[in-house]
Amino acid sequence: MSAVFTDPMWITGVGIVSALGNDFESFSAGLRRGEDAARRISAFDVSAVTGRLGCEALDFDPTVHFPRRKLRRMDRGSCLLLAAVREAMTQAGSRGSYDPERCAVSLGSTLGGMISATEYYDRLCKTGKGYATRLMDYPLYGAGARVCAEYGFLGPNLAFSTACSSANVAMGAFPKYDMTAFPVFQP
Repeated sequence: MSAVFTDPMWITGVGIVSALGNDFESFSAGLRRGEDAARRISAFDVSAVTGRLGCEALDFDPTVHFPRRKLRRMDRGSCLLLAAVREAMTQAGSRGSYDPERCAVSLGSTLGGMISATEYYDRLCKTGKGYATRLMDYPLYGAGARVCAEYGFLGPNLAFSTACSSANVAMGAFPKYDMTAFPVFQP
């Protein structure tokens, strides 16, 4: 068996939410201008650590993409992912024009919904109460499950957590899943 994937594959849509911009167009423009998106991390206190720079998507406003009621149950990471997936699906022109049984999610990230998990834990410690819905995005696969639910995908929801190589592993693993060869994924 060859380790090289040789069958053709097409990228029909790209979605990006990043420190350089909240869509593919602004991200690409920032790259062409040679912009540096690294800034002092603002999402949490970095005074006690050596590494204080990061590339946060500071200009991302989740209320532009989701109703406030839905946001109460979503981690920021899931918001970023769903906004990017929405852009990719729109760019591909594929909303509703796909076979959900042949659609899968292959997600790479170091951690799941840490912001929601931290908020849950802090509230639980202070008040003795916590909302379990805040923990849905804590496991890494939770964000992928949101994508599957949003678009009705019925294929596998794959989550890879291999530190800095997570995204590359997720992209490299995906071609190995020939949806026609795995009848176990058929509902």
